[in-house]
Amino acid sequence: MAVIYKVFGLPKQPFILPAFVLYALNSIAGIIYLFTPIIPGVKFMLNFKKEIFNDLICEIDNDEQNIEKLMPYSLTELNYSIDWLNIKIQRVKSRINDFFGEKTAVLSIIGLAYSAVQGFGGLDKLGDTISKGLFNSGTTNTLIVFGLAFLLGLSLGALALKNVANHLQYLKEVLELTKKIKQTNNE
Repeated sequence: MAVIYKVFGLPKQPFILPAFVLYALNSIAGIIYLFTPIIPGVKFMLNFKKEIFNDLICEIDNDEQNIEKLMPYSLTELNYSIDWLNIKIQRVKSRINDFFGEKTAVLSIIGLAYSAVQGFGGLDKLGDTISKGLFNSGTTNTLIVFGLAFLLGLSLGALALKNVANHLQYLKEVLELTKKIKQTNNE
């Protein structure tokens, strides 16, 4: 509109009302755009109890389906599987404990990385090293960056192993539930 007004040298009066209408529509659209993501969040909060129960029901249904698949197996086979999973869980947890100790949280890994970066000279020096090229910034800087990458790799590996251990624990719990149901059915 402004371009048409300036190029053709038209009078100002016919352009004022459309400009204000477009301004108002633009402002209203911006406000609606900002509040649109909030609406599902508010809806979830208002139906929080119902949503949590729905999630719980879905989890129970999934576990029951898994238990149904395991029902044809004998108690001996289920006990063997539980024992095998116990051994596997212990092995995975011991791998994690060898490097990071018993209880390593994500925040402690982030704190360790932050202190290592600060010891390196801060984020500015790290960014400068990476932007110059890893091998063009000196041997010391390259070794420090590789050390940080190794530390990050170990931390991510530990998190992945914890995820594996949690999945194995879930499988063990499903087997134990199956065993319990089979024992109550046999009695």
